[in-house]
Amino acid sequence: MGVLKSLALSLFGFLLFLSLIIYAPVHLVNSTVLNPDYIVREMNKVQVSTIANDMLEEDPEQDFPLELQEALVSTAKEVEPVVKEQLDSAIHSISDYLRGRKDDPELSQLLRNTFISASFVSSVLDKIDLATVLDSALPEEMPAEFADAVDKVIAAQGDELKARVAAASDPIFAYLLSETEDVDIAVVLRDTVLDSDFILSLVDELDISQLVSEYINQQIEDLVPEGVVIPTDTLADAIATLEPTIEEALRDAVDPMLDYLLGLSDSFSVTISLSPVIDDIRDVLRQAVLDTVPTEWVSLPQQEREQRINEFLDEATGAIPANIELDEVIFGTGVQEQIASSLDDVNQSLAEARVDISEAISKAEDNLVEARTYVGYFLTGYYILLAVIVVLILAIIALHHRVKGASRHLGITALVCGTIELVGLLVLKYFALANMVEVDIPQAFQDLPEQMLNDFTAPLMTLSIGLIVVGLILIVVSIFYPRFRGKSSETES
Repeated sequence: MGVLKSLALSLFGFLLFLSLIIYAPVHLVNSTVLNPDYIVREMNKVQVSTIANDMLEEDPEQDFPLELQEALVSTAKEVEPVVKEQLDSAIHSISDYLRGRKDDPELSQLLRNTFISASFVSSVLDKIDLATVLDSALPEEMPAEFADAVDKVIAAQGDELKARVAAASDPIFAYLLSETEDVDIAVVLRDTVLDSDFILSLVDELDISQLVSEYINQQIEDLVPEGVVIPTDTLADAIATLEPTIEEALRDAVDPMLDYLLGLSDSFSVTISLSPVIDDIRDVLRQAVLDTVPTEWVSLPQQEREQRINEFLDEATGAIPANIELDEVIFGTGVQEQIASSLDDVNQSLAEARVDISEAISKAEDNLVEARTYVGYFLTGYYILLAVIVVLILAIIALHHRVKGASRHLGITALVCGTIELVGLLVLKYFALANMVEVDIPQAFQDLPEQMLNDFTAPLMTLSIGLIVVGLILIVVSIFYPRFRGKSSETES
């Protein structure tokens, strides 16, 4: 019996040693690659905004203006937590499917609940300072007064504009994920972002009188005698009485104009009459000539000079249109066709993206189904291995019948396994770090590889040290327990 017991203990001890060695990498995979909490923690440690800023600063040839660079980095920093929050939800959902906690990956629904949703767009936009971003994006050649008007409207209606963009994204996302059969980007834009209220707010911020006075100056500039200066401000004051009429006309023109530009109507026409202020304009022009009489008119008799002035005024007022016509002609030829072509391209791109997304989701779900099978095998093996380790430990304890023998046997096995695993891990980390040093890694990513390596190997480090500590404790118990037991027996006797 003693020989059989020794053989059994040797066999069980070897099998326990082998099981603990095999358990180490299995435990590592289960604690890292298959652990959504680990993946999320590592993801949260990567500061994308900081890395992006470092990379932009490192590239001396980057074409981004400083203001745009700062706006991009600031926006990325604000948006990053929102993106990571959605990634957290997606990672846990996929993990639940792989581990058999849900029967369907539901990738379309997952995307709809996270990234491809109006609520996500709204959350991202809430973190963005639209005024800063648009200031950097507006063309430099844009007139200053118009840029100022845009800034004021964005400052006043930023939240409303963000809500409209989010609303526009919803039907687009529904189409991309095949929830609806079609989408017309022109209709979507007209119903959301290109709402007339936004355009009308721009009109309210513009100095209409000043713009009209500049328009009149352009019409008569070739007729103005040399040396005569037409004061734009005075001319604007003369037109000011017409401003409410002009603004009302522009308000009436906004909806037809937007419908025309988006191809929802074939034409539009709005008329603004200058007749009510034409006499005031003539008075301003007369006074301008009298204030800066042309040199060649100075020596003329008063009557002839007055005749010259009247001739100029007749020509100038004749050159000023009685009505300002706002119709499709003001946009030039082909503008509607160009916009229609651009919208068709967007619709076509959305249709192609819809097909690509559908195929990608289908392929991803097939891959997840296959991965779920292998993960299932892995988890089954993992739990079987744990059960085998527990059974072997119990068998060794049962065969020894004594604390000393069982503690010593298990302690030595745990100590040897833990030492081997720890030494092997340290050697692997040493060579891995040595190879990282040789790789040309951008400065912004210098600290990430070593940090991630340490985090990845942390579960195995903890396991190996834990085995060493448990092994030492069991060995100490095997040494001191018999003495303690002996003293207890003497005390009882």
